[in-house]
Amino acid sequence: METTIVPELDHFSAPIFEQVCQQYFWRQGLAGRLHFVPEKVGSWWQANQEVDLVLLGSCNAMLVECKWASRPVGIDILQELEGKTAAVSHEMDKQEITYAICSRSGFTKQLEELAGERGDFQLFNWAGMLSG
Repeated sequence: METTIVPELDHFSAPIFEQVCQQYFWRQGLAGRLHFVPEKVGSWWQANQEVDLVLLGSCNAMLVECKWASRPVGIDILQELEGKTAAVSHEMDKQEITYAICSRSGFTKQLEELAGERGDFQLFNWAGMLSG
């Protein structure tokens, strides 16, 4: 079990985490805890690009990356998410786009500092999602 099953558990847990994040954002949006109320929430993919969650409102959109990893998430994940904006945005009606990252294991200090400096992305850690 320790050598065969346990190392593979995260592969099965990651898609479930994305579903939990989707439900979390629906609840947060409907409760007025986001900067807009989403009208649609779902994943997006095209060819070899994927965005775990896209929240669409009448004037706003949020692209969300959900990471069920054992290490803190860093700036590279934010940069990857931002890099997908052009591919996703052509399917939107000029919504203002912001970003969010959900993480099981938290975030690097560098990413947390950047989040404090910028106003266009939010960080959601697993522990905070469970309590809120």
